[in-house]
Amino acid sequence: MFNNVGKKIKTLTLVVFWIEVVLFAISGLAIISIEEELFPLGILVIAIGFLVSWLSGFVLYGYGEIIDNLQIQTTQLSNILAKSGAQPATQPQTLTWKCASCGKENDLSANFCEACGRAK
Repeated sequence: MFNNVGKKIKTLTLVVFWIEVVLFAISGLAIISIEEELFPLGILVIAIGFLVSWLSGFVLYGYGEIIDNLQIQTTQLSNILAKSGAQPATQPQTLTWKCASCGKENDLSANFCEACGRAK
């Protein structure tokens, strides 16, 4: 389900874009067919609909492209790490300091030891 997410987003974006374009075109033509005096409004609906569809599709397609590129870079980085024999970090390292008195690990932002109260 989560394989090729970027490609799925890009495909879905194209499908939604064309559906929106067709719906706005039909709406604009329907407005024009109701009354000829509404011709400029019908053309405006078609033009603005196309522009809105294009802009929203542009953003979502770009997001899919970012995901594709990130997956490629992750694969390349994994290959480089495998060749070098290094292992990727499994847990993020927390920044701590060790109390000189009691040896307690404290958060780096703490100015005093949480166990004994000694200053950093």
